[in-house]
Amino acid sequence: MIVSLLCDVEAHAAGLCRPEIVRLPGSGPVLLLAPHPDDEVLGAGGALCKHLQSGDSVSVLFVTDGRLGGRGHGKPLELAALRQREAIDACAALGGATCEFLGAEDGNLRPLPTLVSALREVILRVQPRLVYVPGFDEQHRDHVLTSALLAEAWRLDGGDWTVCAYEVWTPLKPNCVVNITRQMEQKRAALRCHRSQLEQLDYLHAMEGLAQYRSALIPLPDVRFAEAFWRSTPQAFTCGLERFVASQRAGGGPPPAHAASTQ
Repeated sequence: MIVSLLCDVEAHAAGLCRPEIVRLPGSGPVLLLAPHPDDEVLGAGGALCKHLQSGDSVSVLFVTDGRLGGRGHGKPLELAALRQREAIDACAALGGATCEFLGAEDGNLRPLPTLVSALREVILRVQPRLVYVPGFDEQHRDHVLTSALLAEAWRLDGGDWTVCAYEVWTPLKPNCVVNITRQMEQKRAALRCHRSQLEQLDYLHAMEGLAQYRSALIPLPDVRFAEAFWRSTPQAFTCGLERFVASQRAGGGPPPAHAASTQ
């Protein structure tokens, strides 16, 4: 039994490799799905800046209205309106990303057919070549459900775009990494637009810590900040989500996060 386990671990270890260092995970048009206003900056703000600097069109689709994301801002609908204004400012600060809002109620997000249909319409209009979405093993229900919306949209309509999973609350096991050292100040400026959220938590501190940690994947002295992603086909992303959900239902730990599927 022990010998068999050691052999299995050895076989698994033989397949491990460092993430690929890429300038960007793909080219535009780019679509990013953000569960809440601020996730676009936290998860992929540096990469979005790079896309825009390269001339790619970038569209950000905010799934929920963010009405539960703060204290001291009056009624929930007032906070939702404030966060929409902050999101528009943040997209401008990133370099001119366009933004749209699905308007799902924060805290009550469900993968309803109406939301899937709305997402399908956006994908049809934007015609993305690259879609950023939260990783499906994020420890936040709205993030997981956002990844499920994308998987369902692909299941219904197909598409040959590339999926790029990003990290906010739960680190990925990435297969590619992007140097954002030169974009970090712009990423900071975009996050500062989400003032209502910075009043709740020092997201700047957390964001910088993650980006510094990920810079270790690019062993060059001038690299100080990086963003890590899991890049895959839509089919591989959907299969990975299905396996992850099945493992959770079975009561065991999750499979190796994202790593089992190919690019």
